[in-house]
Amino acid sequence: MATKTASTAISGTVVSNTELMVNEAKFRQQSQSLYQQAARIVVTDSESLKEAIEFGRGIGDLIAQITGFFKPLKKAAKAAHTALCDAESEALTIPESAQSAVDDSIRKYRQAEAQKAQAAAEKERQRLQAQAERERAEAAKILQREGEKKLARELLAESIVAPTVEVKAAPKVVSGTRYRTVWHFEITEPDKIERRFLIPSEPLIRKEVNAKKELAVDAIPGVRVWSTEETDY
Repeated sequence: MATKTASTAISGTVVSNTELMVNEAKFRQQSQSLYQQAARIVVTDSESLKEAIEFGRGIGDLIAQITGFFKPLKKAAKAAHTALCDAESEALTIPESAQSAVDDSIRKYRQAEAQKAQAAAEKERQRLQAQAERERAEAAKILQREGEKKLARELLAESIVAPTVEVKAAPKVVSGTRYRTVWHFEITEPDKIERRFLIPSEPLIRKEVNAKKELAVDAIPGVRVWSTEETDY
């Protein structure tokens, strides 16, 4: 972190990053000390239980202190992030519209060129088809002159397979330009979407479990529900 000029706004005030780093160091030191003490706590009777509860309250106080310190920081950061995102979106509106207009123009040109190439390929296929038919008719005439009338009829009865003509892609207009195909989608019938594309809603499941409590056990297919005893300090 920068320690000279960088600062963060908190509820109308400004906290320097130096102060932020100092508080982070204090929180880290207190947390490590509490963790070491917590690791040595063993509850064996009512007295040690009482001591553990009191110690747990001390931990809760530190947690409240840490969250209380960072809460306004996060709020200010979120507001700043939202403002920056809004400003960015507004600044990008015109250039992105311009880019879309250019892309649309290029897309229309390439579509037109593709249609021209397709039409040219079809015209060439028809030419080759007509040429093959003329050559077959000429071969049938030769067979007839040679007295092979049956072979001539069989030859004329055969179907001519239309030749395949490759459609040449439209060339690049500018050196270094790379074209790519982008596929898009939209959801039209949510009820028909495959299960693998669906994401379970944990907030909804949590709401259901909290509302039904023990009745939620084995009541929600695909979800294991259980309870634990937690201490409120």
